[in-house]
Amino acid sequence: MANIGKEDNTQMAKIDPNGMEIWKFLLTSHLEGKDCGEALTQPKPRLLLDDLNALRNEDGTETEESRKLVEKKKKLLKTWIKKDRKAYDIIVKSCTDNETAMNVILEKDNRQ
Repeated sequence: MANIGKEDNTQMAKIDPNGMEIWKFLLTSHLEGKDCGEALTQPKPRLLLDDLNALRNEDGTETEESRKLVEKKKKLLKTWIKKDRKAYDIIVKSCTDNETAMNVILEKDNRQ
């Protein structure tokens, strides 16, 4: 019977300090296969006030275009956060057997 709606349990290879180039390739391929690889390469979507203000009326009130821009950016951000968390989860799981890698991941500056 198919596992409809269940998470795919395909495992990412554990980090190997002696084969980092291969692990990086495997990680990138795995993340792309899970539709979350762009979280590593794409910046977090941001709503720039200059862009928003350019679409508002002269008095600063919202327009249909400014509302659409806000909604579009919210949707992009929500999608990016979901993919970023999924990628982070996969990376953490692949590093669980390596104490040094886990220390790097758990450092405050490396978490979002």
